[in-house]
Amino acid sequence: MSSQLQVGFDNPGVRARVAAMREEALQAGVTEGEFEEALGRANQLDGDRDVFSDADLGQLEQAVHDTRHAIALRPPRAGFAPQAPRPSVAQKLEENLETERRAAATAQQSGSGLSPDLVRGALPAEPVHSAPPAATEHRLLATNGVTRTTYWGRVSPDGTVFAIGSNRGVSAFDIRPGQANAVHFRQGSFDPTFTSDALIFQGGGTWRASLDWLRNNPPEEVTGEVPGHVQRIGSLALYQDVASDGARGIALDGHLWTGDSGPSRRDPRVTGSKTASVRFHHLDALQGVGTQNVQTVSTPFHSGFQLSNDGRHVVAQIANPDATNEQVGYAIYSVSRRDSGEVDLTPVRVVSGLRGGKPKMAGDYVAFHHAVTAEDFASYGFASADDPAFQDLLRQGTADIYVYNMRDNTVRRATNAGAGNLAWFPSFSQDAQGNYRVHYLQLNADGSRRVMSAPVN
Repeated sequence: MSSQLQVGFDNPGVRARVAAMREEALQAGVTEGEFEEALGRANQLDGDRDVFSDADLGQLEQAVHDTRHAIALRPPRAGFAPQAPRPSVAQKLEENLETERRAAATAQQSGSGLSPDLVRGALPAEPVHSAPPAATEHRLLATNGVTRTTYWGRVSPDGTVFAIGSNRGVSAFDIRPGQANAVHFRQGSFDPTFTSDALIFQGGGTWRASLDWLRNNPPEEVTGEVPGHVQRIGSLALYQDVASDGARGIALDGHLWTGDSGPSRRDPRVTGSKTASVRFHHLDALQGVGTQNVQTVSTPFHSGFQLSNDGRHVVAQIANPDATNEQVGYAIYSVSRRDSGEVDLTPVRVVSGLRGGKPKMAGDYVAFHHAVTAEDFASYGFASADDPAFQDLLRQGTADIYVYNMRDNTVRRATNAGAGNLAWFPSFSQDAQGNYRVHYLQLNADGSRRVMSAPVN
């Protein structure tokens, strides 16, 4: 956020500016959800108020104008011609708001970073077309403060708590059998994440809420600190992820991120940048976010970086260096940490031919959500895309979770959401026997939202 004077959304002038921008965006063909995502990126919560700076509202206005101008310049197309991707207001706003920080981060790089040649050398995964295992429903979610603009959901590593973010707060739900605990953090926003013993989320800084407290009858709504249970612990930038290996913690933030604003009938857009970078933080104690040993690494044409649960790997979407709006696949790197806290990334696998949202990793597995396209007929067990049942999946819009196995370079569909249902936001838990499950949010055609999971084969 800009350091300039901030004003609340209850200000008539702010409301009028936002209303005008919304009308312009919708007239240009931008969806309501895309505009809400962009608006969420331009604001922050101050207590229970949505506040904006004049500079950030100006950036949003410019993003809307640029998008409408780009659409107006596009030549007419035949009615049945393929449609070029529509410019994203949220994406344009992200570029505008992050320009200065990106320049500063690039100037402070330590180490040579990753090479674009790694992306160009990606190799395809081997698809496995087998029926997914049966899924388990853990909880039907009440709204509990979660708005329709919904950002990433994640499960705690032990599989007991599921949290989901929005531009109006972060909600955490106890998903153990027979439990009904739920709490909404009004100061939260966007992507929540977990260490082994706590929920970490953003909103006017970085916050930590202990898992024990979340599982022990917390209040329904919280704003600010709760002594002994919820504390502000320093600062990580969006979009953050944290992990631990049992001895030391690691966090990353500030990486290029271009989508996953909520369950959708199409994959999020991926945008590559040759100046993209990611910051790593060495955490001396998981109770807080360390300010020392912050390292910025150049990561050209990578976005959506996420840590494995133990912090030993990172995984990212990769974009085509020669066509930066085109997703190539995913890249996996091992993470080694020196005693000083500095991080070294070593390529493990750069995989092409995979399309989908921001990934999550645990053990040897990478999970991502993917909206069905005509090319996916074999993944659903059909002989061709012309099969009526497959056409029904396409017509209604469907999304499922896919899991890539690093050990044998295979990828398979892990869920069977059904026509019109959207499986989104995968993350992993592990039981005491070492078995993994992939948890996800499923938005059903009737509008219900359910926390689900499936075993990982």
